[in-house]
Amino acid sequence: MSKTKKTKYLISLLLFLAIAIIITPVFASDDTVDPAVLSFSLKAGETAAEHYTYVNNSDKDEEIAIEIKAFEPTDGDHGTSFTTALGMPVISPLTTWIKFDQTSYAVKANSSLGIDFTVNTPSDAKEGKYFTALFNNLNDGTVNSEGTSIQKQLGVRLVVEVRGKQPASPLLNSKEKNNNIAGLCVGIFALILVILALLVAYIKKTIFKKKKKISNTNLVKPKTKRRKHV
Repeated sequence: MSKTKKTKYLISLLLFLAIAIIITPVFASDDTVDPAVLSFSLKAGETAAEHYTYVNNSDKDEEIAIEIKAFEPTDGDHGTSFTTALGMPVISPLTTWIKFDQTSYAVKANSSLGIDFTVNTPSDAKEGKYFTALFNNLNDGTVNSEGTSIQKQLGVRLVVEVRGKQPASPLLNSKEKNNNIAGLCVGIFALILVILALLVAYIKKTIFKKKKKISNTNLVKPKTKRRKHV
């Protein structure tokens, strides 16, 4: 190999290594969420506790804000559209069933954070599939050419299928029965007390009338007959 070719080869190799060194941190600094899709079934009136992990691959501490946004699939359960055919925002009751402990989270540099949330389906929830995205919004100070801040979003796709209603708990029914029996006993006891009070009042009234009659009888003086003298 000639000296010129060796020189070109070395220069090409150095350029390749330089590009690799520059590009590698860029890809490594991209944050991720795991899993990217959460899908499960619930019965109406049932509650599920779920979580996902946010991974901060940057060298800076980050503050992420949670945003819940409903969408509808465009291809079966796949595809995502946040607006209807009329251009209106998609509305889903699932957005009100989801509860996070916090609205924002601090994630340390080069670390991960587990984010917990619950899905509480109401007892009257209709059967079917519900779709929403759990956005983790990050504003790391990046600006575009116009000087506008760029907000980065990492979304977790959440699919919840509601099937039927949650069966009533036998333990709960037993408690309700015990409460009903206790309430009935209290009602009967109160009724007995009322009857006894009325009976006592009646007896007192009767005795008082008898005493009054006897007293009035004693106050009447007996009439004496006078003899006529001839």
